Amino acid sequence: LRDFCEVIINKRRSVIEKNPEEGKAGDFLTILLVEEHFKNRNERIIDEVLTFFFAGSQTSSVAT
Repeated sequence: LRDFCEVIINKRRSVIEKNPEEGKAGDFLTILLVEEHFKNRNERIIDEVLTFFFAGSQTSSVAT
């Protein structure tokens, strides 16, 4: 799962580097990629993404 996330992160980072306007998108991954605390730190980004994914799935399963 971490390897899959790393591929997605690297692709999105490449898009932002080619077109800086893409860095203004409001999606979660882009925000992490341009935020100074997370920028160029794939491990931190992956940790955040997985936390949101698993926390969201647990919340949804309890709600039903």
